[in-house]
Amino acid sequence: MRIKKALSLVRNTAITRQSKITLCPANAKGDACENDWSGPLVIVDDPSGNDEFSADTILRTLPATPNVTVTYNREWKRMRYGILGHASCYNGRFTVCPAQGNGSEVILSQLGRVRIKADIPCPP
Repeated sequence: MRIKKALSLVRNTAITRQSKITLCPANAKGDACENDWSGPLVIVDDPSGNDEFSADTILRTLPATPNVTVTYNREWKRMRYGILGHASCYNGRFTVCPAQGNGSEVILSQLGRVRIKADIPCPP
């Protein structure tokens, strides 16, 4: 599951680099964050904490998964991890729904840990 892998990778990167690392959905230009968690995701070395980035600060881009919708229960357009791997104030739930069938929830704690709740109903 892409969002779970992305969250774990960002947390580990923040701890390893001892830097604030941001995960966010990239806009069409690939230079700012937006709210579409179903689209491509970028991992950014972001010590300043703003939502804009350049090719020099992008650590990795994760392509979108076809036919999968990802929604976040908060309105934030980014997740930021501190040097200890904490996602303080960014905790929440991502709902991952395939085109057909049941989906999963990816639940992020304030400590930055991720767990999965499987087999949840998705909207038609």
